[in-house]
This record gives sequence, structure tokens and C-alpha cells, in this order.
Amino acid sequence: MNYTNKDGELRIVSGTTASSKATMPYYIELLFTQGNFSFPINRPRPAEILTLNRGTADSSLRNTEGPDNVIFTPLPIQISCLLDDQTYTKYLIEWLSGPTNAQHLRINNKSIVNTKASSAVSISATSKVTTPAFADDLKAAYNMEFILKSGGTGGGAGTTIGYSFKEVYFPPEKQILNETTNGVVLNISGIIYGSIKRINAFTSGTAI
Repeated sequence: MNYTNKDGELRIVSGTTASSKATMPYYIELLFTQGNFSFPINRPRPAEILTLNRGTADSSLRNTEGPDNVIFTPLPIQISCLLDDQTYTKYLIEWLSGPTNAQHLRINNKSIVNTKASSAVSISATSKVTTPAFADDLKAAYNMEFILKSGGTGGGAGTTIGYSFKEVYFPPEKQILNETTNGVVLNISGIIYGSIKRINAFTSGTAI
């Protein structure tokens, strides 16, 4: 069976606070329009720098590892959703609009917590480094989770493809409202600063 956008779901997920872990993290669901969700499946690795013996390829030929900064390269993620005349549409726009107090945005009387500097990125097979906080204290990042299922065969549930994207920042100037004859579409562009991992189920939480 083919995977289709009909069987996909995407969530933007808040961080948590110690006093609210019973109900958090809060999340909001996004519904696909064109099935045009685009994302990388992992972070890049450092370059391999070829070292020769004074320009000669001999038994001393070897590769050395380039700088680690490429591992932390901000990566693009894009999705569009058709806006419905529902309360959660207002919540979604508030979430993506660039809050004035990024550390503790409040939507529907709930704390939406910044997740920047909350995940670790592998720099080697045995070592990970936690990402740094933003220098700009008005920026906030949130997590995203995506799960896609095939239709299965013979009534089966099908195979799940799922990904978790940590620390996604949504530049407010790149969130575009587009009016069409079929409705209003929100084109969402994010930048992934944290880890990218496979998942089989969504993180437990509460819808905003």
C-alpha cells in the first residue's frame, strides 16, 4: 500500500515546566492540504578532508574530519495547512507569530514553553553536545512530531514512519497566509536547530 497525506499527522509541541508535567507538553495538530511536507531525515556530518604526502597518494593517504559546526547547521522544514474556521486556527497563528515573551508564551491560558537548548546532537559515535540557547531572548523554538501510516493490507494497520524534530524556530516573517479560491492556506516555514529522530508514537500531552 502507498503512503498518502490522508494518513499523516503533524504536531507542534511545547516544552514542559516542572510544575505542569501532568498535563504538558501542550500541542496543536496540523492538517495537510497538498501533502507537501518537506523535511530532512537527519543532520549533516563533517566533511572528509583528504590528506596526502606532499601531494602524493601513497600508504600515508588518510582522511581527517572537518569542523563540527556543520553538524549544527539550521535545517529547513516546510508544510502548508488549510485554515478552518475554528478556535484552534487562532491558537496556531498566535503560536507562530513571534511572541514578545518567548520563554513563556501563553495561549488559551496555557504556558507554551520554549524548547531551545533542550536536545543533544551526536558529534561522534560516543559523544553528544546539547545545543546552545538563542542569543536573542525574544526567539523561541518548539518541537515538531510527524507520523505517517500506510493503509496496510487486508485491513491491517500498516507501517508507521515517524519523526521527531527538536528545537524548531518559526521566523514570523516566513509564515505566509495565502488566499485561494478554495480557502486560506498557511504556509509554514521552520528551522530545525536540534536533534532529528525516528519515532513510532506521539509524545503524550494535551491538545491546546
